[in-house]
Amino acid sequence: MVGTWRLLFIAAVLAIATNWANGSQYPFVRGDANGDGAINLVDAVVILQSRFGGPPLVCEDTGDINDNGAVNIADAIHLLSYLFNSNNPPAAPFPVSGVDPTADSLACPGSSAPDLYDGVNGAADIHIVDILSHPGAELVSLANGPNQIKIHATQPGGCATTNGCAVTHTLNLAANPWDVEVGDVDGNGLLDLAATSRSGHRVHVYLQTAPNIFGSAIVITTPAPRGLVLMDVNSDGHLDVLTANETQDFIGVHLYDPLSMGFVAGTSVSAPSQPYDLVTNPDFDLNADGLQDALAVARGADAVLPLLGNGAGVSPGTIIDIAVPGCSNPRPWFIDLGDLDADGYIDFVVSNDLCASTLHVYRGAANGQFVFDQVIGTLSPPRHLVIEDVNQDGALDILVARPSSGTFLALINDVSQVGLSFTGCSFATMTGPRAIGVGDVDADGDVDVAVANFVSDTITVHRSQ
Repeated sequence: MVGTWRLLFIAAVLAIATNWANGSQYPFVRGDANGDGAINLVDAVVILQSRFGGPPLVCEDTGDINDNGAVNIADAIHLLSYLFNSNNPPAAPFPVSGVDPTADSLACPGSSAPDLYDGVNGAADIHIVDILSHPGAELVSLANGPNQIKIHATQPGGCATTNGCAVTHTLNLAANPWDVEVGDVDGNGLLDLAATSRSGHRVHVYLQTAPNIFGSAIVITTPAPRGLVLMDVNSDGHLDVLTANETQDFIGVHLYDPLSMGFVAGTSVSAPSQPYDLVTNPDFDLNADGLQDALAVARGADAVLPLLGNGAGVSPGTIIDIAVPGCSNPRPWFIDLGDLDADGYIDFVVSNDLCASTLHVYRGAANGQFVFDQVIGTLSPPRHLVIEDVNQDGALDILVARPSSGTFLALINDVSQVGLSFTGCSFATMTGPRAIGVGDVDADGDVDVAVANFVSDTITVHRSQ
């Protein structure tokens, strides 16, 4: 509930706080004693302080550098020796997250393992959504290895086995699937699925024709699609498909035709170099004309392109240059939007590959433009991000995956401050987290987080308490 989340993230100011349910082995990175996703001199200081009257380590295993089952001065010396002499690194799990290979009495007080959904080969995307007629939400994952969408059933209280809950549906795709989205394309009241396959030059759309039954794939051929969104661009009451065609520098527009139950090509929109990710939501109307709009990230141009609904398709808006002083080549990856400052205008956040691992925050303005607000450091390179009110205090927060450190970072919007201010907390996942989904997976009324871990072929579900 709200109070528990607030306490959780207040604790995170001092150290990592990982208050999730179900299990006894929580993944962590040995040496990351303060839970910020980086291993440096500060971690050695935090270990020493914990031994001499300072705040205790919330996750004691992170301070047991030599994995002998105790945290003491020798661990701080071991870590300093590694940092300054590059020899004798910390014991596993290091430098990426994992579980403790050695049984001992150390633990992460107030935390426990996330639910683990194994066998999602090349887990590339994830959603928590009530897509089937069964009680509760399901997990919709994208498996890059076998080129498939998987729907995983869930149940209140989580799943007891290490393989999570059962996979109820497997839907085939073309090579190198990248993005999967959920929406009611044909307007029959049932949620459908659409996914891009970059190397396969395809979009597959699976319509749910009856409860829990998906028809054959509707295949859209389009070159190298990366991101996609579902939105009604021609105002006919049906969702259409927009694709970011990375190697061809355009936004593909594919209009749903209810008569043929297929798609026809709309007018594509030229984009700056390497359009990569797309985002929209039903409330996003940038130019206040009553039509839904979208945003596209152009990785090669360090820019964001507004896509303005025009009743027949989309038109390009004024390109937003996201390079800022001290960061002239950010190489943006992903984007999400929401009204972070609760002023009635939608803002957006982009994750950047370069520029010392940062997020850039842009605030919406009354004139339909965006104004740069701030840079948020993420300590390790950020990838996919989600804007969501995770602690249910009425203010939108930011969650971002950090593959190189095996973590996701929760940035909690501090509504007590003037302007936008965030408190960060790092949560360990399995290896190579690529994408984040949010929703109520266990039907307890709280917001949970699912992470697609590309390298370890897993989905971890972190359930709030």
